[in-house]
Amino acid sequence: KKLDLVEIESAVLEASSKFFAHVNHEPKKDPRFSGIIDDGRNFLLTHEEPYDVIVSEPSNPWMTGASSLFTKDFFEIAKRRLKPDGVFLQWLQLYELSGDNVESLFTTFHSVFPYVVVFSPSPRSNDTLVLGAMHPITLDKLVIERALADARLGPELHRAEIKVPEDFFGLFLQGSAEVDRLTKNGRINTDDNALIEFGAPKDLLEYSVKDAEIRFLEDIDGRRFDHAPPHFTSFR
Repeated sequence: KKLDLVEIESAVLEASSKFFAHVNHEPKKDPRFSGIIDDGRNFLLTHEEPYDVIVSEPSNPWMTGASSLFTKDFFEIAKRRLKPDGVFLQWLQLYELSGDNVESLFTTFHSVFPYVVVFSPSPRSNDTLVLGAMHPITLDKLVIERALADARLGPELHRAEIKVPEDFFGLFLQGSAEVDRLTKNGRINTDDNALIEFGAPKDLLEYSVKDAEIRFLEDIDGRRFDHAPPHFTSFR
């Protein structure tokens, strides 16, 4: 019914209309769309309206400014702006981050959202899409089938290389049970300790010449066998 897009840089909205209209369906022309020039965190702090869905896609978590959108403090702010059955989606890149810092980011997210599902946006991606909620998240094959059959949504899913429900489920990486194990010993990133803002830049140097050991990805890839494989109890 309504979409608020909060962007800190006005040139991004200008470029969206000028250069990407052929792929973004020109949202400015839709009366449900509001383009707001503001800091996303401040916007959520200063507005009371609850949302069904909040999507956060800032830049890399080690960058000053963007790093404040990966702390427990921010996730708590976002949770307060969600409706009781709402969901929060966080884009989280894994490249050039140490395994410990990746686990810290998941631990921080999971400390606020008890139910978490993690996806990869594509089989070739180093990014993750982390979905959090205060209620169990069920992924229903029939819902995916209806989305694929929708005249407007179906083509967008095809563009994302999702042509059958199995393509979607194949991008699943972790559910709440796996995230519980991953975050058991992780550190929580806060505004005050700034673990990621000051720790992750060191990773840029180390992992520019070698691959990081990301433990949960090694589990999925079959390179580690110290516990049972992921469970898929969230699916039907």
